[in-house]
Amino acid sequence: MLEEVSKKGFVDNYELRAKKRTGTPFWILSSVRPIVYAGKPAVIGASIDITAFKQTQLRLNESEARFRTIAEAAPVLICITGTEDSKVLFTNELNNKAFGMRGKM
Repeated sequence: MLEEVSKKGFVDNYELRAKKRTGTPFWILSSVRPIVYAGKPAVIGASIDITAFKQTQLRLNESEARFRTIAEAAPVLICITGTEDSKVLFTNELNNKAFGMRGKM
């Protein structure tokens, strides 16, 4: 993060893995800006703990990977579309072959 501050002069919403005094890792989202404080150059920063968000994001990614594995192996045609615009969001290979579609969604 300090390297980026050196390059750009500031950092916005930088995700950083840090460690507590106990050595326990956690995630923070930080923003840093240069300021003048008491007539001298300084930086001010703010950080928030995003560990719960990152853990949820990891679980969601794992769940999506499991879904894709199951959907691709399922012996049925699977097509998922948006309810508002009917845009195709996902199809498995059997569905692609049956309807002459190409590629994975």
